[in-house]
Amino acid sequence: MLCLCLVLKGEAKTVVPTAKAVSDCSTAALSLKQEEARNNWQSGDNPATIASYLDILTCEPSLAVAYECYRFIGGANHRMGQYQEAMHAYRQAESTVMELPPSEQNYLANVHSSKGMIFRIWGDYEQAINSFNASLIHAKDNDTRDSTKNVISALINLAQTYRFKGEPQKAQARFQEALKFARNGYEYYRPYILDGFAEFALENKQYPEALQYYQEAKKGFASMPTAVAQTQGNIAEVYIAMGQNFRAQKALAQAVKMGQEAMNNTRELGKIYLAQGQHFEKLNQFDKALACYQSALAQVLPDIDLIDRLSFKVPAKFPPENVIMDALDGKARVFRQLAQQDPHKYHPLALQHWQWALQCQASLRANYQEHTSKYQLVNETRGLAEPAMEQAWLLWQATKEPEYLKIGFELSERTKASMMLELMRELDLRDFQALPSEERSVWDTLQAQLAEIDRALILASNSSQRKTLGNQRFALKQEIFRLEKDWENRFPAYQAVKNDLTTRSPQEIQAQMQPNQAMISYSIGEAQSYAWVIRKDSMIWTALALNSALNQEIVAFRKGLEIGALDIDQKSFALYQKLLAPLQEHLTGIKHLSIVPDQAMALLPFDALLMKAPKAKQKSFEKPYLVRAFPLSYAFSATLWAEMKGGKTTALNPNILAVAPDFPYTPELLAMAQDPNFDPNRACITPIKNLAEIDSLAKLSDIITLVGEQATREQLLAQLEQYAFVHIATHAMADDLDPSKTFLILWEQGSELKVCEETYPNLTALYMNELLHHRIKAEMVVLAACQTGVGRYHHGEGLASLARSFALAGANSVVASLWSVKDRSTRKMMPRFYQYLKEGDSKDVALQKAKIDLLESGLGDPVHWASFIVMGDPAPVEIPDKSSKAWWALLLLAPLLVIIVRRSRSSKAS
Repeated sequence: MLCLCLVLKGEAKTVVPTAKAVSDCSTAALSLKQEEARNNWQSGDNPATIASYLDILTCEPSLAVAYECYRFIGGANHRMGQYQEAMHAYRQAESTVMELPPSEQNYLANVHSSKGMIFRIWGDYEQAINSFNASLIHAKDNDTRDSTKNVISALINLAQTYRFKGEPQKAQARFQEALKFARNGYEYYRPYILDGFAEFALENKQYPEALQYYQEAKKGFASMPTAVAQTQGNIAEVYIAMGQNFRAQKALAQAVKMGQEAMNNTRELGKIYLAQGQHFEKLNQFDKALACYQSALAQVLPDIDLIDRLSFKVPAKFPPENVIMDALDGKARVFRQLAQQDPHKYHPLALQHWQWALQCQASLRANYQEHTSKYQLVNETRGLAEPAMEQAWLLWQATKEPEYLKIGFELSERTKASMMLELMRELDLRDFQALPSEERSVWDTLQAQLAEIDRALILASNSSQRKTLGNQRFALKQEIFRLEKDWENRFPAYQAVKNDLTTRSPQEIQAQMQPNQAMISYSIGEAQSYAWVIRKDSMIWTALALNSALNQEIVAFRKGLEIGALDIDQKSFALYQKLLAPLQEHLTGIKHLSIVPDQAMALLPFDALLMKAPKAKQKSFEKPYLVRAFPLSYAFSATLWAEMKGGKTTALNPNILAVAPDFPYTPELLAMAQDPNFDPNRACITPIKNLAEIDSLAKLSDIITLVGEQATREQLLAQLEQYAFVHIATHAMADDLDPSKTFLILWEQGSELKVCEETYPNLTALYMNELLHHRIKAEMVVLAACQTGVGRYHHGEGLASLARSFALAGANSVVASLWSVKDRSTRKMMPRFYQYLKEGDSKDVALQKAKIDLLESGLGDPVHWASFIVMGDPAPVEIPDKSSKAWWALLLLAPLLVIIVRRSRSSKAS
């Protein structure tokens, strides 16, 4: 659906004034320059507008005049479709206006609104919403003749953005609010609202209503040719949905003609060509579809050859423009269809165009500020990587050229945890040595403030608090973003590292592997699925007879596994036959197996799969579980597996930090348990004997403890960065709807934690995202808590879990749980796990042995032992001996002893 954007006057190229001789900067001359610049703006001469305002800036004008210059420079670039330059100028305007008194901060609503439009063009809907909300606030606070106009514009822009973001209820609410103002002199805005109502009608398949709304909107846009052309394109889409192809084709042709007359060489016309191309594609009129897609490209890129539809002149740097991405995707789809006639010619063309589309996607993503928008972009554009992978597979099968094997693997890597890789890059750059230390300190302070605001937002009890905190968060994010952009401009090396999301090649992965090690990386698609088996000296790429229906099978198996169901053996064996049996021949001689899962496989404990068909009345300890064949570890992606393999700064303290808050049988819990209507599943914070678990660890190694009332959020965050090993024995809660609300439970005297419709005294939450503001140097973090390895699944990104957050913050490996674990099982498994580590076993082998011990000790059902998994680097670690604590204490006390001795000598001398 084509977007009808409200454009307000007064915005603006990221430009630093060019050095040139200034003939006259007197007051009178400056006034003449301003008048000339405004005339250029009114006449629509954008290049002249930019040049004249740049001329004014060389005179080092007052802040108010500089603010005007940046606004109009931004506006001129905006009108020319130079969005990056416009965004830079708007940010300069925003920085300048903050130095002016509030009474002179005019047009700030327009600046925020214009930024929001660009964010929306880029697809960064979260940041667009932030900008439009800021515009709305300034419009309401600024009592001028334009305030009502700005309020309506902000509401409509918010509604449109929520519509694109897939939140129709919020969108409708904003449209309805805007409709209340769109009267008594403000009827200009009604067509935009009608356009929104038409979209809702179309989504609900109310086609006559949609046509009526669009026709009314088109009449309202009569004086705006661009909007008329866009609405005509939307009318065509209604006809397409109704199956009226002749009317659709006619309406699209009219929209193109109107667009050529009103807005040639603009992205809006490009979007009309895209709609026309998609229509011809559905009709199998491939030549016409290619012509439309090529025309769409020509609207936003120079030097596009409209005649040679097989070509594409690759820009030196892809502009962040989704018209380019969508047009390249469209051409690739057409080439895939044409490959049925000439595979040798068209398969390579399809692959190449999808690869270019993915490059454009990366350019778009680099402009996003909010990670939620990046997740949405990754989810929406996974459809680019999957067909590209299929093309690489077809070419690999036909030619066996190693290049296609490499491309296929790297495409698979792009669909896995790319957001996590980006976050890891960002967090690693906190210590980028080229940055001035004082500026890094400012960045750290801002991030700490942001973490506190994010926490307060989760805990906020009313809309007024959330609104205030949201405004504060927006301002902080803008300040952080300006600082980071300044670093990118001043330090090219910083920018290069930050924007480098290159995945590891197969050869780079193999270089870090041992001869007895293998990795299986899965890629599950709608039409075709694959697995890569990577060993030190070989790599196998194979197709699997799987599709997205596998997700339902895994979920059904997981549900049965968690509750200890008796009928899951057949499901277990069936999953083994689909996932591992086809690859078994490539695993001969393997002693360590790493799994890179895809989609719902991230919820699956592979070692609970049965390698043979179950027998009747077979005891659990007799069953051929995979745990007996392989020690397993898991990775978010092959690239992140390589990233997490050591190489980080060693922690200051080599010991274990053990954390275990109290969960006593309080009167509230006792009363709940004695209630005849008590539902045990409702009480999600039950007493656990975690202190016994900590005591058992203390018998193996010297540990530093935060237990009982000392196990507070503040204490844990204060000490988390210091230790080589962190063991946390507590409850955790995963929020599938909002990952930021996933948390660990800790002690806090006088606090109350509300969860599962109950209130628990003296407990508090440590939220997942709070961990990202810390530099963890641990070789291993053990989360002996429920649901620490699960969370909301992001397509192609995996689970947003506590384990993921600890890994992002720097941990080389994380041992986490996939479901709520029985207290007794954890107490038995963890001491065994640490004992095997102490004896020199790698983490995956130590956990395998501990699981087998439980399996053979009367706790044979997988519900007791299969939940815990190792994520990241499974290499052996050195658990400190009992005696090390004394030596460590002496080491810490050594400086103090030196001071005491010196003072003693000084005293004697005197």
